[in-house]
Amino acid sequence: MTHAATSGPVGLFAGLLTLDVHHLLPEYPLVNTKGWADHTELYAGGPAANAAVTFAHLGGVARLYTVAGRSWLADTIRDDLGRHGVELIDLSPDRTEPPPVSSILSTGYDRTVITSPAPAGTDRLPDGLPESANILLVDGHFPHLAMSAATEARSHGITVVLDGGSWKPVLPELLPLGGVLRRLPPPGHNNSRRGHRSAGAQRHPPLCSHPRRKGRRISRRERQRRD
Repeated sequence: MTHAATSGPVGLFAGLLTLDVHHLLPEYPLVNTKGWADHTELYAGGPAANAAVTFAHLGGVARLYTVAGRSWLADTIRDDLGRHGVELIDLSPDRTEPPPVSSILSTGYDRTVITSPAPAGTDRLPDGLPESANILLVDGHFPHLAMSAATEARSHGITVVLDGGSWKPVLPELLPLGGVLRRLPPPGHNNSRRGHRSAGAQRHPPLCSHPRRKGRRISRRERQRRD
């Protein structure tokens, strides 16, 4: 098991937590067909969680503020974060509903992501933010949490990063608080561009930009044996 770092830069991450089921496919399936994945991964996901895992992988102290709860899916996510050295601060520890699940289909560069609805937001920061932190990333999925965390971070002189991967109504309020902007889509944009790769996929090919996603290609002969 990987233990959380005790020294190094301190990063705080506030936002959505999901259970990601990632299928690496040889090609996209046709409608009403079945097929085999070359490789499948199951791990904690969400913009803030992925950033926290990457930060910890690079040697930082990562603390994630999110909603997890106490379902068996949440336990699976919690175990995965622990293995990657991320400290989880659960803002709704008594929640019994399962966390959102994201189904990800990718062929190496292109991808399609379907996510179940996010849980109700929270604005509770149990003990405030540590003033010793070096950076805070918010993704805006929990508007009250994002605003309260970003406002407090700015008051402590902590650099605020806004992951604007999809448009959210709170973004106009968050923008003045964010010192660094990852990416901001236009209002009404749903991250889909029919027939084209998304901007994120072009810059960050799946299975290459994440420390846990190391897919293995399976030969066509091996796949045929499964059939």
